[in-house]
Amino acid sequence: MKRDVDILILIEHINRELDTALLLKILLSAKGYSVQISSIPFDLWETVATVRPRFLIVPWGNLSLSKFRRYSLQEREGLRILNLHQEQVAVESYLESVKAPRGKSLDTFHLVWGERYEKILLARGVPKEFILRTGNPRLDLLRPEMASFNPDRQRLASIYGLNPGSRWILVAGNFSLVSASNTHIRKMIRRGRKDFASHVERVRSLYTKTLGWMERLAGEMSDLEIIYRPHPSERITPGLKEICTRIPGIKVIKERPLGDWILQSDTVFVWSSTSSVDALVADKPVFAIRNGNDGSSAFRGTYFPILDDLPTVNNYKTFRSSAICNEKPSTHPKWKSSLLKFKEFYDIPPEPAFVALGRAISQIMEKGEGVRFQQVPIHSALRSFYRLQHAGKRGLHNLGVIRSVRRYEREADDRLVQRSLTDREAFLTEKMKGKPWLGGMYSNE
Repeated sequence: MKRDVDILILIEHINRELDTALLLKILLSAKGYSVQISSIPFDLWETVATVRPRFLIVPWGNLSLSKFRRYSLQEREGLRILNLHQEQVAVESYLESVKAPRGKSLDTFHLVWGERYEKILLARGVPKEFILRTGNPRLDLLRPEMASFNPDRQRLASIYGLNPGSRWILVAGNFSLVSASNTHIRKMIRRGRKDFASHVERVRSLYTKTLGWMERLAGEMSDLEIIYRPHPSERITPGLKEICTRIPGIKVIKERPLGDWILQSDTVFVWSSTSSVDALVADKPVFAIRNGNDGSSAFRGTYFPILDDLPTVNNYKTFRSSAICNEKPSTHPKWKSSLLKFKEFYDIPPEPAFVALGRAISQIMEKGEGVRFQQVPIHSALRSFYRLQHAGKRGLHNLGVIRSVRRYEREADDRLVQRSLTDREAFLTEKMKGKPWLGGMYSNE
């Protein structure tokens, strides 16, 4: 028999989304709602088979949402959906065409981080009452009043074998294309991306160059340590593994939310990652890595807001000098343009964004607002296939061999382990004690 829950929160990447989901769960549970958190890579079809939610929170969904509308409906209920839009900063044309909602997705509730994306949604025809403009919850743990929610440098150093007295250099990777197969490249070309092969080669060239800079810097400066943080969808290449084995001053660390590392690092380097935004909020010197002939843009012939306004690094000499930079974006003119563009996309609200979001969800639940989607049926044979596929994936994870299966290698770290989930929720609950947010969540009702 399927179990009824009030709110089901689906997350894609644990390190990116879990803390926000847990903080929402703590707030909404205090209001009396039953809340479940599940992983899309591992639990989607299992929850379809076992759970009947009233309200569904998803990380993305810009068309029919059919993937998320397989759930059975509770009696006299339809499924209301909140789209968190986890990507609200990108190349402008991509943001307005691919990432903007279309079709049935227009009828969901939409989380908005700031003015720029709200304008895109309104231009699409999304009713203003469906737009929840709260700021970005992913930036909450970078706020000074939430400093105790994050591990300090000594704690991270003891867990990951780092020297707390060294200067920490964080390189935030987003080099998934380095491992692109020839089949994938041909598929993208058939879809109209005629320049895709050359784009992949540019990315591979910059990746190789960046690893060379890291290796040289670690060899020249023994008083610093370089932390390479891969994107969740990025594979660790043999070349990177070899460098880390040979040079103790370079470490690849995939664990923990990225904000934990940004807060404790001294300098941050990015290529196309919106972790540059986190670094600006944390007031850390952040630089964009570029090929020598690429100019300021990560993507040739386009403009990526905020990222392409950062000071750039396109040779080893500048990489080295930037690595020992002690200037702060809030006070130095070289970051002025990126901070101005940041204000278009991100609000900095007086309270954490998750509190405002929790309040909005509570009001939606109590007032019965929103479009109630009907279930999209799925053929029993296809349902069985999906459940078998996900059962196999869980089995590979249980055996510890999931990384050896290329198809699932990227998802190896995105399974919610119940003990870790319970421990993290207990930690955040304890940190919430004494904060005004639980009571203040409902002050505007």
